[in-house]
Amino acid sequence: MLTYIVGNTEGSVQAPRPVQGPRFPNAERDFSAELEAAIEKVDTIQEDADRMVQNVASGKDVNLHGMTISLEKADVALRTMVTVRDKVVEAYQQVMNMSI
Repeated sequence: MLTYIVGNTEGSVQAPRPVQGPRFPNAERDFSAELEAAIEKVDTIQEDADRMVQNVASGKDVNLHGMTISLEKADVALRTMVTVRDKVVEAYQQVMNMSI
């Protein structure tokens, strides 16, 4: 503990406590496992959207609002995945272009 005096004010400051345990719960998983899980999730979202479109087209389901939401979710998931891929490729290219 540090004690300080500024003007007529006295106070104390405690040293920061060390972080206990991992900061992130999935820190033990490597990047490729995280990427694979994300791709599988996007694939599942795409399959669900396809299934809903087929059900509406065949007349099994008339939930057009649910189908529209499902298609939007699939679109957002795919665009996000493509953006992440582009960022990873860009980072890889920057690392490869670094001079040693």
